[in-house]
Amino acid sequence: MADEPLIAVFVDFENLAIGVRDMKKGDFKVDLVLKRLLEKGRIVMKRAYCDWGKYRSAVREFHEHGIEMVDIPHTRMSGKNSADIHMVVDALDLCHSKGHIDIFALLSGAPLFVFFAFRTGKNSYRFTLSDPIAIQPHTRRDRDQALAAAAQQYADLLEKMLREHPFEWYHFDRFLQ
Repeated sequence: MADEPLIAVFVDFENLAIGVRDMKKGDFKVDLVLKRLLEKGRIVMKRAYCDWGKYRSAVREFHEHGIEMVDIPHTRMSGKNSADIHMVVDALDLCHSKGHIDIFALLSGAPLFVFFAFRTGKNSYRFTLSDPIAIQPHTRRDRDQALAAAAQQYADLLEKMLREHPFEWYHFDRFLQ
């Protein structure tokens, strides 16, 4: 279909696998997510990030679905990987290089963090990072309410920063029309 939206899918598999395990819901099933996304459009790119050496049992399922697997080993210092950062950078790169993508599906399971950069001088900035904003509905019916609460937390944080730093913001009129 010519009018069908084109979808790029990015998966931070380790975060999702841990979240599903902690909820005692079995294993994360990527096919269920892909089926749901296919209801929204045509998937033209699929990429998953993980320390695949720790999740060998999932490799076959991802191969069967034609998902490109990017190996992001854990670092010795923190015991974590940087899959979420790689995923976002790749999504932004694709956004700028492929204008035909209509929907970016970033599957992470991580809480929302908001960061701000404030100019403190020539080529000098101060960065702040918010506390995590968790979106954790207890049931499917609670999902809209949980999303609304998270959006309100984000709006409150944005308003607070705007009031504290009124000259650090730009009005992009063409985006508002």
